[in-house]
Amino acid sequence: MRKTLLALVMTLLAAGASHAQWKVVGNSAVAENKDGHSLSVYRHANGWVWASFALSDRTPDLLAANKAPTYKVDQNTAHDVGDAMRIQGAGIPVYKGEPKRVSFAIWSGDDADIRNAKIDQLMTGRDVVVNYTVANGMSKQTTFALNGAGQAIAKALDIEKKADRKLAEYEETFRWAYREVMKKCRRDGVDATECSDRAIACGAKAGSMDLAVFQACVK
Repeated sequence: MRKTLLALVMTLLAAGASHAQWKVVGNSAVAENKDGHSLSVYRHANGWVWASFALSDRTPDLLAANKAPTYKVDQNTAHDVGDAMRIQGAGIPVYKGEPKRVSFAIWSGDDADIRNAKIDQLMTGRDVVVNYTVANGMSKQTTFALNGAGQAIAKALDIEKKADRKLAEYEETFRWAYREVMKKCRRDGVDATECSDRAIACGAKAGSMDLAVFQACVK
């Protein structure tokens, strides 16, 4: 009986420690994992919602300047931060790279807008795995538990803790369509920058998620 009670107490303590990993600091939801690395979700000065991944001060590692990280929540499709890096190259401010930190836009931040897969997964998932490359070319991986992330993110951003699965899935389809455009450009020998600029312009014309308008525009 005493062993059972002790096991229950230890389980509750472990759950509490995992939940407390996420905390709200100003308009940011922040977590630090066992490696000392940090992940934060916050509202940018322009109103958009950004995420930031930072290496621990305890490691001498620096992030590779020319290769952005990827991150994957549970068994969902991985998100390539390099997409934001390439859009930034077209003059749209959605990415910032530093020696030990990378920050990137993940959502418009307007709760009346579609809650896309990037923000939805961080708020409802169990774990997020970040794969990154350091300056010497070595690939590394680190994991953040998402226990309590939804509540912390909702509080930091002043939004409801909800999920819109259907719309999030539709956003994934839109993202897939953009990738297909880039693949076609490579096959046809079209300059990547020119192709990306056209796709971005068509995305803006299509509005939030009008896939048919986007596909007609990029033809």
